Amino acid sequence: MWGLLVLTKTTIKNHKSYKMKTFIFWGLTVFLFAAGCKKNTEKNAECRIAKISGPLSMGIFSYDAQGRILSVNNGTSNTSFTYVGDSIIKQGTWKSVYALNSNGLLAFERREYNSSGTQWERRIYEYDGMQIKKMTSNSYSGNFIRTYIWSNGNLLSEQTLGATYSQLIQYEYYTDKTYRLGDKQSLDLLENGVEYIRNKNLVKKYISTYIDNSPSNPTPGIPEIETANYSYAFDSKGKIISMTASNENNSNPTVYTYEYRCD
Repeated sequence: MWGLLVLTKTTIKNHKSYKMKTFIFWGLTVFLFAAGCKKNTEKNAECRIAKISGPLSMGIFSYDAQGRILSVNNGTSNTSFTYVGDSIIKQGTWKSVYALNSNGLLAFERREYNSSGTQWERRIYEYDGMQIKKMTSNSYSGNFIRTYIWSNGNLLSEQTLGATYSQLIQYEYYTDKTYRLGDKQSLDLLENGVEYIRNKNLVKKYISTYIDNSPSNPTPGIPEIETANYSYAFDSKGKIISMTASNENNSNPTVYTYEYRCD
């Protein structure tokens, strides 16, 4: 894994609470499977992210002849992907085996957090056409359900309910800018090399409300609210070349830049 990008905190607490926090991405593998964007040239070359640079780390990507991600290297660790029919095997900080549905969207995932496989998680994804509506997780440490609400082609919210916690994430969009590679949501959508959300527009704002009712929490039931705002810079072909994330006051901005390889 490329480490945690200080951008949109999606922190998973010991695989139990799955607490998401603004300003950290779930590991750069979200970036990793970046399917290309079309470059408007005579050759209509397909462009894929070759490198991502940020204030704390860097990621370099390799692809196979079909344009599928093969590996991500951040200098200290490496994540690899193997393709077998409609299944994908990811080896990184943990091992994941994915199965895709007929639309190429994630249908099933099994994670193994240790080498013996005793610390595991299974996720099942349900859709209404092309839009995800529910994800169910069962694991060695507990279970949770996540439901999704859509409007006008964009994911408006996702609600996670666990045994001792809940979380509501809400999104706002640039309705005049169509979705493309490099958008904040695209990185979550391609979490660990697979896609399960396809939006119409670019994400503008992220609001997370998290409530921890666990016995160990000294202030149970009190919401923790975190917000992130996103802005983008584009090249002459419309590709996103950088993304800036800032807090609710638009302060402490963090900038990530993208380099592309066009074949």
